[in-house]
Amino acid sequence: MVCEQSVCDNHRVTKSDLDQLSMRWLAGWSAVTGHPWSIGNDVVRIEALMSSRRFEYLLVEPNQSQFDVVTDLIGGDSRDVVTVFTEQPQRYLTQHRALVTDRDDETLMTSRLVDLESTVPVGYETHWDVDDDRVNLQVVAGGTLAATGNVAVVGDAATFDRIETMPRYQRKGLGRFVMQALTGWAIEHGAEVGILAASADGQGLYTSLGWQHECAMLMFRGTPERTLAPTPGA
Repeated sequence: MVCEQSVCDNHRVTKSDLDQLSMRWLAGWSAVTGHPWSIGNDVVRIEALMSSRRFEYLLVEPNQSQFDVVTDLIGGDSRDVVTVFTEQPQRYLTQHRALVTDRDDETLMTSRLVDLESTVPVGYETHWDVDDDRVNLQVVAGGTLAATGNVAVVGDAATFDRIETMPRYQRKGLGRFVMQALTGWAIEHGAEVGILAASADGQGLYTSLGWQHECAMLMFRGTPERTLAPTPGA
């Protein structure tokens, strides 16, 4: 079974666990962002819906053959990326054809959700934009956006996305407030487990709120040059 809340002490996540957890993250992330996805050639493909990006492919602890399939699908197109969910990032941060490392600082995190009291900080107001089982929260100061975040609930899982505090408002506890407020909303809508992709900048906040690391999320981008570039290998 998936250690959903990732709250199992000393647990080791298996590939089967990551397969299930990555799909739960994808379902929620797609609900938050509106990006459609499909499965073909046993590979998940997300439509990026941006002029600068075409498709994003997802792989979980892939072997070289699986990675080669995606590399061929990308065909060196710099508008395409592949995200690899892995507990062994160094295995993939080696040399590979037609790809270059785009990001290596993200991690998939989970938590058993707990409803903590969240009070709007003095001097700020909140704007909630609710769309069925997803919501965007904005924290505003004098008409200026100070912090924002999103969450969508799919089944009993809440996927958090784009939790951001504007530079001039950082270190004021707004990120923590956004997470606590969104968590309360998610619990009210039936969520028990939280999932998110955390950047290096956000991992400290999430860890302080009780979230736990599941695996690394590595992103590789297509490159038109057929020379060797950083990414997976043997």
